[in-house]
Amino acid sequence: MDSMGLSMGSTDKPWFSYTKEAGASCTHAHDFTTEVGKMTITSRADVGVEYVVKPGVNHTLEITGGDLISHADGFQRSADRIMVVDCDGMCGYSDPSSSVTLEDGMTWHDLIPKNPLSHDPPHDMPPNPSYDPDHIASAFVGASGSCPYVAVDNVYCPGENYSPDRFVGNEIVYEGFKRKASEHLCYDKCIASPCEGDDCFCEGAYPGYDGPSSNAFCADLDLCKILCDNDDSCLSFDMSSDLPRCFLNQGGPKGKASTVCEYDPLTLSATAAKPDAGYDLYFKQVDQCEARRLTAPVKPSGRALLETMDFEYSHSKLLRYNGVTFTSGGSYKVCFCDATLLKPGETCSSPAHYGVEVGEVQASGISCLLKDSTYSRKTCYEMKPHGGLRCYDGMGPDTEAPRYNNDGTLA
Repeated sequence: MDSMGLSMGSTDKPWFSYTKEAGASCTHAHDFTTEVGKMTITSRADVGVEYVVKPGVNHTLEITGGDLISHADGFQRSADRIMVVDCDGMCGYSDPSSSVTLEDGMTWHDLIPKNPLSHDPPHDMPPNPSYDPDHIASAFVGASGSCPYVAVDNVYCPGENYSPDRFVGNEIVYEGFKRKASEHLCYDKCIASPCEGDDCFCEGAYPGYDGPSSNAFCADLDLCKILCDNDDSCLSFDMSSDLPRCFLNQGGPKGKASTVCEYDPLTLSATAAKPDAGYDLYFKQVDQCEARRLTAPVKPSGRALLETMDFEYSHSKLLRYNGVTFTSGGSYKVCFCDATLLKPGETCSSPAHYGVEVGEVQASGISCLLKDSTYSRKTCYEMKPHGGLRCYDGMGPDTEAPRYNNDGTLA
């Protein structure tokens, strides 16, 4: 009997013997040494999408989801990217397919979603600074002065616009009150200070793009007409076709001197104008205007938002990547790089970053594919502006463009 009072040769409980063997259960962190794959989890992009496109056609690929656009600092921008790999490839591992090309020889890392502002040619006229592609825009709203106008669509006047100093001291009659014209310059009204009220139209401001020297007006069509009405030397103005934004084009005293651009009533066109799908050029009919210059009507106090329209831009529910061409038929995979999952300062720059498989692409004749019972049971939506379909099991996601408040926040 030892000092503990137990016999060394006996015990009241049976003994158990444990032997280490290969293939036993993993119980420690160092047991997990073999990497079998990686998992990427995102709540931003919808997955399980089937795309149907035609080979040899310049397409737009659409990514649906939520919170796809950041509105920080007044900009709309997305650092997310896509990449197309072959059908036997793996998102997050494989290089892009050699059978899919992009415009201008760019890489997938450079293919940004189509933003509300891709270019604003009228702003590039003196004295404004030249275009900076890093500065992006916002959304849209809309709603006459006393002078009649005639419009020429899809053009703008490349002549020198007014300097902002031109409007200091100028007054207009608007909403029944005398107001300084300079109050409606985008920078003064929407960027240098906050704006509240129905006549803000700050959806037309480009924060970081419109500076103190910018002569862009944040105004709807009616207000732009009034601004031109009340300036004798204004003979025309460039009006954004989808944003409350315009530029006045200068002429001589009382509008008698010619501008760079003139309206030709015989051809219903504008001389010296340049094409741009984002703008329309409005010419003041001076002779008819003179007798009515002092009778500008008071606008009604109420103004409602226009019905939400799709201007084929990216927004928080939909990213549009233009210029994708499938050079041969077959099946492919669309991979998504969720930039919010990257390390600080990192960008979508490696196949490893494209770890989310959004869906498959079938590059073939669309009419043939739709005869397939697999696709006849799906709900398909046309991708804009170049055609092709994105299809879902059941109803697809909500992709209606959001509305914005005057301060640029979501309504």
